[in-house]
Amino acid sequence: MKVLPHVAASLLLLAAYPVQARSLLLISVDALRADYIREAEKHGIKVPNLRRLMAEGSYAQGVRPTVPSITFPSHITLVTGVQPNRHGIVGNDRFDPTAPGAAPQYWFARDITADTLWQAAARAGLSTGSLGWPITAGQTAIRYNVPHLEPYESAETVKLQEAMARPDGFLAELESKLGSFYQDSSENGSR
Repeated sequence: MKVLPHVAASLLLLAAYPVQARSLLLISVDALRADYIREAEKHGIKVPNLRRLMAEGSYAQGVRPTVPSITFPSHITLVTGVQPNRHGIVGNDRFDPTAPGAAPQYWFARDITADTLWQAAARAGLSTGSLGWPITAGQTAIRYNVPHLEPYESAETVKLQEAMARPDGFLAELESKLGSFYQDSSENGSR
């Protein structure tokens, strides 16, 4: 999963759309050790925007992993506050005994069986956005949403991502201001 382009896009999004008093910004960097950000200087990592957000906002010291400790169950636990057996997402992929090889990934918010942070925020009158968060497609409580889909570089995925982004035309608007959402790089940025 390519996460760094999404983090960069999230931070650029702040410049394009200033956060207002009643907005929520939650950033998760998949598989990144918390001390790499908290102690960035010690590790020789330059992340000034994340450090500024930490200084000016709230952040977690770290998280206890879910079981299983993989991306989708973990990210849905973050936004529901309950374990996978309660929120219903127990893997990245759906169990499909009839599909040899890779089963389809979870994409749609309707598969989550617990209340989400976005739903609670919407009920409280807060405006929320999601950029590349798993299992958010179709989540009407998210005002600005570019759901997570893979594989990133396929032309079909790009078209599907544009169709699923909300409000209509949002991804195109972001790209006109910030450049392509899809990056031609590997996870370590070396392609």
